[in-house]
Amino acid sequence: MRSIILNELRSLLRDKVTLFFLLFFPLLMIYMLGTFLQNIDVSDYEIGEIQLGVTVDAEDMAFDSFLKELTHTNDMVLHNDTELSQLLAQVNDSTLNAAVHMDENGEITLYTGTDTTKNRAIRIMLESFLYINSTYTACITETGDFSVLSELQPSERSFTEAKELGMQRTMIDYYAVAMLVMIMFMCSTISGAESFQKEDSQRTAARLVLSGTSRTKIFLGKLIGTLPVIFLQIGVVMAFSVLFFDAHYAANLPDNLLLFAMLFTATLPLATLGMLLGIVTKVPPAAFFQPVSWTLLFFSGTFSKEIYIEGFSDICPPYLIQQAAFDLTLFSRPDGALIVIAVSLVCFVLFSALGIFLFSRKELSR
Repeated sequence: MRSIILNELRSLLRDKVTLFFLLFFPLLMIYMLGTFLQNIDVSDYEIGEIQLGVTVDAEDMAFDSFLKELTHTNDMVLHNDTELSQLLAQVNDSTLNAAVHMDENGEITLYTGTDTTKNRAIRIMLESFLYINSTYTACITETGDFSVLSELQPSERSFTEAKELGMQRTMIDYYAVAMLVMIMFMCSTISGAESFQKEDSQRTAARLVLSGTSRTKIFLGKLIGTLPVIFLQIGVVMAFSVLFFDAHYAANLPDNLLLFAMLFTATLPLATLGMLLGIVTKVPPAAFFQPVSWTLLFFSGTFSKEIYIEGFSDICPPYLIQQAAFDLTLFSRPDGALIVIAVSLVCFVLFSALGIFLFSRKELSR
C-alpha cells in the first residue's frame, strides 16, 4: 500500500499540466480578477442616495408616517405619482431606483430596478415596516390598546453598539477564497477520476490485484496519495496570496487554521466523487465535471459576487462553502465552517465506502 501511495504522489507531482491548474492557475485568477475587476465588481458597497417612486391607492396612516420618516434622511428621495405606469417607466430607464405601490387592500408591491444593493436596502426597510405594523395591528386586535408596546420601548437606553471590524475586504480578499473553492470543484474531481481511468487503461490496476494487493488497499492507497497534493495546493495558494498579493484571510491564527481545515476537508469528498466516476465509467471526466462545476460556480458568485439567484444559488455547494469562509474571515463566526467540515467528512466516508464497493466488483482490463 505504501508503494501505491508514493506512486500516486509522484505521478501527480510529475504531471506539469495538473500542477499548473492546481497551484498556478488559481493564483493567476486571484491576481487578474482581484486587480482588473476592482473598479467594476467591488467587494463592499455604500448604498448612496435612493430615488424611490411611491403611489398609494388607499389611505393608510401608518404607511404615510413611514414614508415621512424616510424623507428625514438625506439618502432617500421620494417621488409621488398617482400613475403606477409612469413610475415603472422611470424605473425601467433608471431615473428611479425602484417604485412602491400600495393598492386599495393595503397590499404593498415593490418594483425593483437594476441596482441590487439599493434593491436590498429598500426591501429590508419595507419588511421592517410590515413587521412592526403587523405587531401593532395584532396588539390592537387582541387588547384594543397598543400603548403597552409603547411602554416597552426604551426612550434613551441603547442596546446596540457600533464596532469597527478592523479591516475592509478588497476584491483580492474575495477571490483569494473564491478561487480556492473554484479549484476544488474544477480540478480535484477531474484528477480523482483520471487517476482510476489511467490505472485501468494502462492495466496497472489488474497487475496490482494479481500481485496480491487487495482492491481496498489499492483504492485507499490512491486516495491517500492525493492528500499531500491537496494540502500543498491550499497552503501554497493561501501563502502566496498573503505574501505577494496582500490578501487577507482571517484576523487570527486559530481562525486561519480552521479555514484551512474547512477547505481541506471540503476537497476530500470531491476527490472521492471523482474517483467514483473514474471507476464506473470511461467517459472523459472533464466532459462531465466541467459543465456541472462551471454552472454551480457561476451561480454561486465565484467569478462575480453580484451573481445570485435566490432559491438556487443558496443551495449550491460552492456558495455554501464560500459563505462559511467569509463568515469566518470577516466576522470570526466558526459555525458555518464547522458545519462544512462535518458534512464533508460524512460525505467523504460514504463516497469512500461506495468507491471501495464498486471497485471491488469492477472488471479490470488485462
